[in-house]
Amino acid sequence: MPTFLPASRRVRFSRRARLPHGAPSPWCAEDFRVLFSASVLSTLGTNVSYLAVPMVAVLALDAGPGRVGLLASLSTAAFLLIGLPAGAWVDRMRHRTVLIVADLLRAALLAWIPVAWWLGVLTFGGLCVVVFLSGVATVLFDVASQSVLPRLVEPAVLIPANSALVSLTAAGNVAGRGAGGALVQLLGAPLAVVCAAAGHLGSGLRLLRMARDDAHGAAPEPVATPPEAAETPDGTGLAPPGTAPGTAPESPAPPPGPPPVVCPVVRPVCGRRSPRDCGTSWATRSCAPSRSPVRSAISARSW
Repeated sequence: MPTFLPASRRVRFSRRARLPHGAPSPWCAEDFRVLFSASVLSTLGTNVSYLAVPMVAVLALDAGPGRVGLLASLSTAAFLLIGLPAGAWVDRMRHRTVLIVADLLRAALLAWIPVAWWLGVLTFGGLCVVVFLSGVATVLFDVASQSVLPRLVEPAVLIPANSALVSLTAAGNVAGRGAGGALVQLLGAPLAVVCAAAGHLGSGLRLLRMARDDAHGAAPEPVATPPEAAETPDGTGLAPPGTAPGTAPESPAPPPGPPPVVCPVVRPVCGRRSPRDCGTSWATRSCAPSRSPVRSAISARSW
């Protein structure tokens, strides 16, 4: 039976590596190192923007506590709104493309904030749109980074690879916001937003080095089947050698059995009108032969 393997499947396994002693490790896979380093930049940029963007609203737009709280809620509202269907959406797309587009989109959105401030066209409504769309891109990036792992590492090290990414996210939530506060203190809120945009841009450029994922676009290539084995039409097994593909082998004819024994027609011997009264039947019976010919003759004579 021919087996279909996508072309990207060969690339995917060829880029995996093992330790010298034979034990697999996620850090030996080049694509996983690319994903992890890009996630470091992306996580830092996201956490810096969580602190720098509200500071821009306070300094440039004189936003009060209510507006600052609204910005904070919009940055995480995407996790509540599209967190559940995002997994199904990402599975229908190329994971590498989703990662790159999400990072470049966040870089462009965050870069617009200081440019609009310097041009004098920054509004609170525009800031809310930027924050919400950045949250949507963050959700897609997080889901795609988890979905792409089975393509990058061996199944045996999938749990350590996943743990490394989750630990990075947890560490970024602590250290990234502290770094954001330091950048706002040293450079000011607009330049801190520029640094966040630069982190997303660097992450997107880094992800360009990841192997292309053509599982959704490449046509599968059939694996050659040995000529001495052909598939049966019902797909239940292999036909014997010499049988053309797609044709079922001829089944041997069943061995001839003994001829059926027909019991003689039974006539009522009593003088009653109905055969039911005599306990006999008018029909001719077909019965199986008994094992002993003597018993068959006795039973036929008894009838």
